[in-house]
Amino acid sequence: MRLLRLAVESSGAQRGALILERGEGLRVEAVAEDGAEVRVGPPALVGESGAVAPGVIDIVRRTRSSVLVGDAAQDARLAGDGYVAARRPRSVLGLPMVSQGRLTGILYLENNAAPDIFSPARLDLLELIASQAAVALENALLYGRVQATSDVIRRDKDALEAAVAERTAELSAAKARLEEELAERARVEQARAELQDDLIRIQRDRLAEMACPLIPITDRIMAMPLIGTIDAERANQALETALRGVSDAGAQVVILDITGVSVVDSAVAATLLQTAAALRLLGAEVVITGVRPQVSRALVSLDIDLGGLVIHATLQRGIGYALQRTGEAPRLVELASRGPRALRDVPR
Repeated sequence: MRLLRLAVESSGAQRGALILERGEGLRVEAVAEDGAEVRVGPPALVGESGAVAPGVIDIVRRTRSSVLVGDAAQDARLAGDGYVAARRPRSVLGLPMVSQGRLTGILYLENNAAPDIFSPARLDLLELIASQAAVALENALLYGRVQATSDVIRRDKDALEAAVAERTAELSAAKARLEEELAERARVEQARAELQDDLIRIQRDRLAEMACPLIPITDRIMAMPLIGTIDAERANQALETALRGVSDAGAQVVILDITGVSVVDSAVAATLLQTAAALRLLGAEVVITGVRPQVSRALVSLDIDLGGLVIHATLQRGIGYALQRTGEAPRLVELASRGPRALRDVPR
């Protein structure tokens, strides 16, 4: 609930509330008063909580846009709002929390002392806080779902092992029946293992898509595999990671591998060009790898010129080129020929 406290303190609000979508409707989960601790729960429906103006919440829910009310008592949109009539708040602000196109909650702020407390400058900051809260909430819900699934698997496993142990003891005298029970146990164990592997794969894919790792291959060569979708946030992350890594390590060659990039468009090309230009200023050469035939056709159709960059079709070839450029090929050429799986064995 630190985000709620931060929103109240940084906005000039006297009180605020965090409202979350729980499937059965929007519920007030926490309320923060200026100078007091945040009160959490029990959750209450918006119209029954008495903590927020339902009219403001309804507008935000329908429009998924911020609602700024300079003086609630004079705003025609809230003429029939019982909360406004009873408590007569002045400045009111409702901010949507949207993640992946879905409304996950609403941040509600009010000030009863004066009108027009929430200025446009404060609104920008508060919308940023609301967006960060939406991302944090989505991650927490994802973690909760994964944890719940893991708990179910663990309980099923414990129950299965107990049942198998009991059944084995009961059927120990009959070899044929015992073999049948062992076969059933193996089948269920295999299903459990496959389900667990699927969960691990989903988690690994999620983390890999969000990451921009910079892998040191040698003291002079570093590689950055880009995976998934490249948006503005990931482009900035890739650029900052590459600049920081080259500056700290003094690398001469940086390999940007786009084998795992799901879509190659102008945004991806811009990321490559910007990163290459910035690294050249630090004295590092950039090598692009993972350019498959369909990727080449996409770049040509977008009329994007990568002529100033060194490009190789595979990461293996890019590593070989980098080793030649740094003069380290005699020591590592055998390792480079083994491909990406050998990177973790490189002595540094």
